[in-house]
Amino acid sequence: MTGEQLVLLIQEATETATSNNVREGQSSSTSAKVLLRGYKELSAFLKCSVPTACRIVSRGDIRKPAIIRSAKTLLFDPELVVLQLAEVDSRWQINKNSKKQIK
Repeated sequence: MTGEQLVLLIQEATETATSNNVREGQSSSTSAKVLLRGYKELSAFLKCSVPTACRIVSRGDIRKPAIIRSAKTLLFDPELVVLQLAEVDSRWQINKNSKKQIK
């Protein structure tokens, strides 16, 4: 293999790797989940007061898969929160926007 062939091979490999990384980066950024940070955002999402959101979590209506602990901050997955609340109480229903809908 000559030096020119080696240089061409390296260039092709780097172009292929770069194009794959760009495609993966685009797909991962579009599928990134939005998490609720803290009781204040959870209460805004559920359209209730902050003490009520705390009471819902401490009562166990929202459990582990929906709650992610990052240091001292609690992160909530909105989709799992709505699903877990729908299991507990039939008033929490899922609509197309995956937010609560009270009968």
